[in-house]
Amino acid sequence: MIESDFRAYQKELDTIVQSDLSENLKLLEDSNIDKVLEFIRSEIQPKSTQSKEFAITKEIRDITAKLIAQHELFVAIYDELLEEIVRFEAEAKGLFTELKSKFSHDLKSAFMRIEQIIDTIADAIFNQITTEKLVRYEAQKGGLLKKSVHYLPFEYQAPKINSDLIYKSLFYEENLIGKMFKQYVRNLGDIQNEVNEKNAQVYRSFEAGILAWQAPYEVIRKSEEIHSDIEFANMRRFASKAYETILKAFSDEIASSYAKISSEFNHLSSAVSFNYQNATEVCVAFLENKIEKSRKLYEENPTKFSLYQPKLDEIKERLRTSFHLYELENMMNTKHTFLNKDYDRLVSQFTRLKEEKVSFLEEKKAHHQEIISTITALQKEVL
Repeated sequence: MIESDFRAYQKELDTIVQSDLSENLKLLEDSNIDKVLEFIRSEIQPKSTQSKEFAITKEIRDITAKLIAQHELFVAIYDELLEEIVRFEAEAKGLFTELKSKFSHDLKSAFMRIEQIIDTIADAIFNQITTEKLVRYEAQKGGLLKKSVHYLPFEYQAPKINSDLIYKSLFYEENLIGKMFKQYVRNLGDIQNEVNEKNAQVYRSFEAGILAWQAPYEVIRKSEEIHSDIEFANMRRFASKAYETILKAFSDEIASSYAKISSEFNHLSSAVSFNYQNATEVCVAFLENKIEKSRKLYEENPTKFSLYQPKLDEIKERLRTSFHLYELENMMNTKHTFLNKDYDRLVSQFTRLKEEKVSFLEEKKAHHQEIISTITALQKEVL
């Protein structure tokens, strides 16, 4: 049984070994397998390689495009902030120039009010200059040899200032000047408040613009997985510190202006309103002293000296000196008033701050522009 099976197997093997090779090749040709293999080698394999290269190239382009878009976004965000700063500086310069002109006129009007008060005081003094009858004694020689001397009386009219009546009408019963100066101080206070409010409005306009810029970017998130968590976190942090980074310097300048302006307005108020009675009394005393000196000189030698009669213009000039009006005029009625100087300073400081912030933001942009250039160069190198 085993032997017969083995012989059958051996016979089949001999048949395979002795088979015709040409027949086998013919069978392969008939089956078309060789053409299939040739197609695979000549067509499929190259295209497969090309397809893989295309897929890789596309993937690289997609990645670099997303990375570049991320940094272009950051550059655009900084550009928005730059535009707001530049816009505000130009707007503030125009507004400060307008306010400078307006408040120069208001200060001039306030100064003219002081002049009107001085004119009122001068009129009151001048109207209370009367005359009084006085007697002077002139030496006369008499006797045979004219050796004896005796004095003859001579009456004359001398100016006299009724100071009590002046003070009564101006400061006590009617208190006319006190009321006028209170109105002057109220007017100055109104100007001061308006100046500070207008300046604050200029700053608030800038603050509103910066806060509008800040709102979306302090919560910005990446839109692509490949984007940088660190870069977006840095942008959120930068936006959240907009006050410290951008606004504070401008706010400090407005606050400094407020302090300077308040100090100057307080000086203007106190310089005259707390001193007007004393300044008037000093003026009256000066005139009385001058009248008295001229009277004594006149009595000694009436042919050489005359009596002093105060004129209205002289009284006004003396009051201007007593009220330090020329100092006030420099502060209130020239092209170099304290408000003009303050607005010039604000314009200069805001321009300086704008330039500093622009330079600072350009550096921020340069960081991202450099990364964009690096990515673009690497892309060209690889592809």
